Amino acid sequence: MNEEFSKNFPLAVFDTPDAQCRLGLYYLHAEVPEGLAKVREWIAENFGQRIAAEFCYARCEKDRLTPINYAKAAKWFAKASEHGHAEGLYRLGFCHEYGLGVPETYKKASELYAKSATRGCAEGQYRLGVCFEYGRGYPHDNRKAAYWYEKAARQGHVEAQYKTGYFYENGKGLELDFEKAVGWFEKAAERGNAEAQNMLGYCYFYGEGVARDYAKAAEWYERAALQGYSRAQYNIGSCYEYGQGVERDVEKAVEWYKRSAAHGEQAAREALDRLKR
Repeated sequence: MNEEFSKNFPLAVFDTPDAQCRLGLYYLHAEVPEGLAKVREWIAENFGQRIAAEFCYARCEKDRLTPINYAKAAKWFAKASEHGHAEGLYRLGFCHEYGLGVPETYKKASELYAKSATRGCAEGQYRLGVCFEYGRGYPHDNRKAAYWYEKAARQGHVEAQYKTGYFYENGKGLELDFEKAVGWFEKAAERGNAEAQNMLGYCYFYGEGVARDYAKAAEWYERAALQGYSRAQYNIGSCYEYGQGVERDVEKAVEWYKRSAAHGEQAAREALDRLKR
């Protein structure tokens, strides 16, 4: 019996927003366990009120606890959202963005993300930044995108940390600042974000915001490349081809170029063609 589910189901029925959000996640990710008899047994044992237990069980029996049910997931997220639950608002927005159990609409999704973001949900802040960057539900606005990305980044949201670094590195919605860009790339890179690792390698390679250091550039390129990031695979291949930051090794360069080309990187295909001549 899934203890988290058994704890959250009866609380959700009795209008507890945290539990409603958790229950929505069970339906969203197919984590709802089977065993209705055990559910009823747990409810009766922990609530001790026959009427409440039977009511919960009837609701449980009615829903049948089917694995992956986007409509039910959205329903429970909506219930949590009615209480102003920050994560519930974000989750419901996500359902609307991708049409999971509810109509697909960027407008509704962006409105829910905004409500979630203003309540301090880092994921809601990040998704709202995406909406402003790509003009989903709201007009395209890089300044607002940067604002919400940085809010989420300061809460430790790793994708937002990469995005904030990227915006500083390109002067996109923020004043150009390579040192700040490097700082955010480092935070995200240390936590395993491949895009940030590749960009940190780029900064070391070209000396943007840090002293030029080919060895560190190669190190970060390779860390991203090992995660399958195609641009980094090309970049580390180039380091091996020209002996920049690593000992020159054309065979390794070709190996990385092949991996990168297999992921569709045109520069890697051109490098392989050049080395064949």
